[in-house]
Amino acid sequence: MAATKRIPFDKLVIEISGEVPNTLEEAKELLVVTAYQELKKVQATGALKSPKVLVDGKPGVPVQNVKFGGHIIFFEPSQEIKEVAIRGITYARSISPHDSGEYRRNHRVMINGTVYRPEDVSDNLWERAPEIFLFNQTPYSRKIESYIKSATVRVSRRRGITTLKKTNKKYWSDQAAKGVYRPTTNYLRRIYAPLVRAKILTIEFGYRTVNPDVTYKLKDRRYQGTVIRRNNL
Repeated sequence: MAATKRIPFDKLVIEISGEVPNTLEEAKELLVVTAYQELKKVQATGALKSPKVLVDGKPGVPVQNVKFGGHIIFFEPSQEIKEVAIRGITYARSISPHDSGEYRRNHRVMINGTVYRPEDVSDNLWERAPEIFLFNQTPYSRKIESYIKSATVRVSRRRGITTLKKTNKKYWSDQAAKGVYRPTTNYLRRIYAPLVRAKILTIEFGYRTVNPDVTYKLKDRRYQGTVIRRNNL
């Protein structure tokens, strides 16, 4: 059996620059300083004028109380909800059925009961919106989010006994194999998990009644989509 070659300890020592913290408190201090440096860079671009802060996913906690290995997030609620909505619409478009392109062209945003094209929403409206509903206004959009009813089929017949089995549930569109807005909701909840966990934003799949003047409308005017709601801080 071959012996393992011993490497002298001093050969493994690597010189570390003086900026690397030596203690837990120094590490936390470096994290706080770095976070504020990044904030100043963003504010220099004109963004985050009145930021809120999340410390380890919680609002109202002093930044000095950040845990080792934790995180500090500065954000502005009005900008955050706009970013979430635009990212949601972009993702929904990317996974939309694309045979005719009609469905992909008709993703919309509803704010305060009024339906808008995402690019037509003003910054002032984003800022005042307590809730945003992302949906598609084509009349068959609800079918795309729905399962095909599971069927009961005969599997075998033996000794006069018929064995029945239910088929697996399947969505109507092969191009949107899991629907569109359920995956979009899950995607946004994953990307913005810190804001969801801190209950700053609620992101959920749901129904909303859309104004009757929408070009494409269902008989009961209830559409499925992603609800983004800003909670009070």
